[in-house]
Formats: sequence, structure tokens, C-alpha cells
Amino acid sequence: MTRSRDIDAALPEQSIVALQGESREIYGFTAFPLTSPPPVAGIYVLVRPAAPDDRDTLFWDPVYVGEAPDVEAEISSPRSQLLHARELGATHLLVRICGRGEAARREVARDLVASLAPLLNEAGGAAQAA
Repeated sequence: MTRSRDIDAALPEQSIVALQGESREIYGFTAFPLTSPPPVAGIYVLVRPAAPDDRDTLFWDPVYVGEAPDVEAEISSPRSQLLHARELGATHLLVRICGRGEAARREVARDLVASLAPLLNEAGGAAQAA
């Protein structure tokens, strides 16, 4: 299964990524370096570059999926999964802007966690994305 797809000519921090949820819904995300999270309400995915063997179908390997009313503030928060994600090799975050409220963000996050099974969500961080 192809979990994400980048535009081949784009730099990682300029790429548009499509992720498919367990519901089969396709969600569009924009990639940002971990040092530049945007101050927007949305769903975010902390990602690391995929293993070289997976590069034909996958550029990013999801490490954690979350949602927040302000992604920048959430990533900066001491309770964020950022430190653990960096330890696992995360270099970027994918962000889907969603100003439709917490319930809508949580629904998308749950759909993606179920489909992608990110390491940190599986290891107990799922409560923040659920």
C-alpha cells in the first residue's frame, strides 16, 4: 500500500503529500521542517525519511499523528511527541489545515492512525490523536 506520495521534483519542505486513511479517504498535507511548524489549526504527522528500499512508493515514514488548534504551539509544548519523534529520526512534519473544529480534526487523526500505525501512537501516544 502506498501511504504517501511526494511530487518528485519538489524539495521535502516544499512537497505536497497525500495520505490515505483507513476509511480510504485521501487527505492532502504540506511538508514543513520540524523547526518551522505553522501556527494553524490542523492535523499533523511527524515524519522521518523512509528507508531507501521504500523510496519507490513512500518518501516519508510516519512516526506520530496528532491534531491541535495551533500546530506551532502544540509542537513547542513540553508534552508534545517531538523529542521522541526526533530520537526516532523525524526531520519534518506534514500539516493539513483544518479549521472545522476539534471533532473534525480528531476524526481525521483517528482515520490516519488506524491506517498508518505510527510508532509513537502505537506506543501509547494514541490518546492525543484519538
